[in-house]
Formats: sequence, C-alpha cells, structure tokens
Amino acid sequence: MNAADEAAKAKDVAASIVASDGASAEADAGPTEAELAALKKQQSNLGSEVKDFLTLDDDERAAADRAAKALAALADEKLPPWAAGIIKATAPMLSVSLVVAYSFIPVAVLACKVAAMAWSMVPANLATAVVGFSLAFVGGCFPVLLASVEAAKLCGLNEAGVAVEALVDDAKRVMAKSAEDDLVDDDHDGIADVNQITGSQLIVRKT
Repeated sequence: MNAADEAAKAKDVAASIVASDGASAEADAGPTEAELAALKKQQSNLGSEVKDFLTLDDDERAAADRAAKALAALADEKLPPWAAGIIKATAPMLSVSLVVAYSFIPVAVLACKVAAMAWSMVPANLATAVVGFSLAFVGGCFPVLLASVEAAKLCGLNEAGVAVEALVDDAKRVMAKSAEDDLVDDDHDGIADVNQITGSQLIVRKT
C-alpha cells in the first residue's frame, strides 16, 4: 500500500469516526420539547384514569349488580348445587372484583404506554448503562438471564408483542361496544335494558 492509499484510508477512518460521534451525540441529545409535551399529556391522562379507577361510580355499581346476577345464573345452569351455593354466596364480592379488574385495563394500558414513551426518550448510552448496571447485580443468575432473553428473542418475542397489542386493541373495541350496549333502552322506559333482564339473558346478550 502506497502513501496515497494510506492517506485515503486514514481519511475514511477519520470520517467514519466523526460520523459515529455525530450519530451518538444526536442519539444522546435527549427528548425534544414536543416529546416532553406528549409525555406530560399522557401522564396527566394516566392520573385521570387512576382517579376514576379508585372511585366506584353509579355505572360501575350497576355493572357489579349485573355481574352478580350473571354469576348466579351461570352457577345455577352449569354447576352442581354445592358449587352453585358457594358462587351465589360470594357473587357480590366476585362481581365487584370483576368490575375493578375490568376498570383497571385502561389504567394498565396507559401506564405501559407512558413507561414506553419515557424509556424511548432515554439517551442510548444511558439506557445501555442502566441495563448493564442492573445485570451487574444478578449474580449467579447472570448467564441464565442472558440465555432467557436470547431464547425469548429467538422464539418470537417481537411477534408476541405484536400479538399482545392486537389483543389489547380487540379488548378496547369489545369494551366500547359493551359500554354502548349498557345504554340501550329499546322500550324507552328510562331504564337501560341490561338492568331489566335476568342473569341468563345478560350472559346471552353479552356473548
């Protein structure tokens, strides 16, 4: 290799180093004002969702009553007498638990979205340092953890994430349609139809 070739190669290496430093600096520049504003908005929405979740309003109490009727009807139709008695006795508690779990879904989805947005704004070098710092305290499980992560990636971790997102979207649509159905009053007597039917009819209607 002559002197001209060596000079050209050195120039290329220097250019690649400068480009790499520029890309690294751009990646570590931090979030933009728009990204921070979007994150603050999502955090505000999360606070509202948590507040609503912690307060059981009249609609949710009505939903709990409907769930209790449905559980009792399902127990009578599908379970032996001794099991049906247990379900009926615990129906009020179970129905409230179901309503609370149902109400928690939007909170959990929004919390995951806020966490993902916040993590995406972390500079690349800092994110790497955080992950490395965490792995340093795994101890004897270090190889197992790395092997588990790599196995998950090979076995479809990204595909699983896409599938979960699809399930969440489907759940949102189902919840929206169910909420619309709860307001239907076909006989125009001022009382929602779902509050005037038996537990068995409610199961058929919602499924």
